[in-house]
Amino acid sequence: MKPYLSLYFILVLVLLSCEKDNNTNQPSGSDLDYCTNTNRFSDIDTFSVSDVASETNVLYGQAEDWQGNLINLEFDVYYPNDNVEDLENRPAILLIHGGGFINGSKEGWTDECVAFAKKGFVAITMNYRLGWDTSNPENRINAIYRAQQDANAAMRDIVHNASDYNIDSNRLFIGGGSAGAITALNVIYGNQEDWNTFIPNIQVENGSLNGSGNNLTDQFSIKGVFNNWGATFIDFVQSSEMKPLISFHGDMDATVSIDEGEFGLSGSRVLTNLLNENNVCTDFTIQINGGHGIYTTTSGRQFRVDRATCFFKSIMCNSCDTFYSTEQVLPTCSNP
Repeated sequence: MKPYLSLYFILVLVLLSCEKDNNTNQPSGSDLDYCTNTNRFSDIDTFSVSDVASETNVLYGQAEDWQGNLINLEFDVYYPNDNVEDLENRPAILLIHGGGFINGSKEGWTDECVAFAKKGFVAITMNYRLGWDTSNPENRINAIYRAQQDANAAMRDIVHNASDYNIDSNRLFIGGGSAGAITALNVIYGNQEDWNTFIPNIQVENGSLNGSGNNLTDQFSIKGVFNNWGATFIDFVQSSEMKPLISFHGDMDATVSIDEGEFGLSGSRVLTNLLNENNVCTDFTIQINGGHGIYTTTSGRQFRVDRATCFFKSIMCNSCDTFYSTEQVLPTCSNP
């Protein structure tokens, strides 16, 4: 090879190497689909209500409730219909209703699902087993455990059948309100070893966390959490498990404390501070003098979804910044 040709090829290799180094923090592959269309997954709706399709009462498993009755486990799915959606793979979020692990239903989060679907997400709201023997308040822990079993089963089913709804199983999010937020956070942080240490007989009484509801063995990885006045067992939280978190909580919440609560549950402020100490991205809105359940009007729900979609988009585009406010700050992640 002639000397000047050797030099030419060396220069090409150097330039390619530099280009690779300069893009190590940029989205790649399918990530680009989420970032180049700047108004998708933002505070501006990409689709209208009429563009949103749905499938209700989809069976994701069966399990025995606290009284030994076998019940169907179902979720509802909302997504932009194929006539208007041109993305082959879409991020998905599983939303879990509240109700103190004794009340509530998946229909309570239909509005949020539609709002997320209008942004371009596949949004799923699930039912789970409710109730416990109230003769002993400690039995509520079993209900918390069963809810996580069902959420794990739902996530396995979502991954297993991702192609049915064009879901990108590498872009999964989870969230909910109150008991649902507790469940979502426990899915992130509560593994079988944690639970067995916390309540030694819980696996014997209720079965394993990942062996209930269905026989699917699909693995799932969650990118971020939509936490609405929730909490988790702080002893479960390990730095290696931490995920970006967007939270909404009233500082006077007497049902699920923003700080330390019953059964060792730690609320949004404790968890946010811990994540920040470990340089994990958070977005936290506290309502001063707010009680249990904040921003629950139609406009309030839209505000929470708008902030969550912008936060999730920043995760997908590797541009997440930590945010904190005691006021209702509208997000601005669109770029007309």
